Amino acid sequence: MRLAAVLAAALAACASSAPTGRPPAVPGAPAPLDESALATRCERGFAPECRDLGRARLLAPSPDVRLGAALLTKACEIGDPAACSDVGVLYALGRGVAQSDERAAALARRACEQGSAVACSNQGALLAEGAAPPGAGETRDALDARILRLFRKACDAGVPEGCANLGTALDAGKLVARDQRGAARAHRRACDAGFALACHRLAAIVSERSDVAPDLTAT
Repeated sequence: MRLAAVLAAALAACASSAPTGRPPAVPGAPAPLDESALATRCERGFAPECRDLGRARLLAPSPDVRLGAALLTKACEIGDPAACSDVGVLYALGRGVAQSDERAAALARRACEQGSAVACSNQGALLAEGAAPPGAGETRDALDARILRLFRKACDAGVPEGCANLGTALDAGKLVARDQRGAARAHRRACDAGFALACHRLAAIVSERSDVAPDLTAT
């Protein structure tokens, strides 16, 4: 099963113009950074600086994707969950590293367990697509429920992509009985946070089910 699930990451260099599939969501580029200072602290083993420097290399006008991936990997290995989430997206897309759904799934799960809500959305997306294996002895129903929990967790933590994934899942009716009211509410949260794709999906639901509009104005 493939959902039009969204892999979230603060990596503009990984953006895709495709409106479906697994494009990562991309916030704007960060404020100018003192890369020399970041490099110094990264060399001393400070994970946040390695992460920020890696992202800067990916977001540069002339990006160095391999170096960016290496710096993010270093930050992940030091113990930065956000960096692990970013590296997972790179593996999913094959940017700066050899494409590997297995590595992408492992990193998303690790980062989610360590507190990265973005990674929880990514983990759910990979599971929904079959790119990540279910747990040992996990039934289809149990897997579907886990995917929804991951999307809800990300959405409740304020990750727009998690809300969009949740809305897509509820509207599709493949992981759970179709719930267009719930889907509309989830897409609205993502839309209100500036995620344009969710706005389009919300509009599609409202055009099909005008009775959901009162629910939206009440929230």
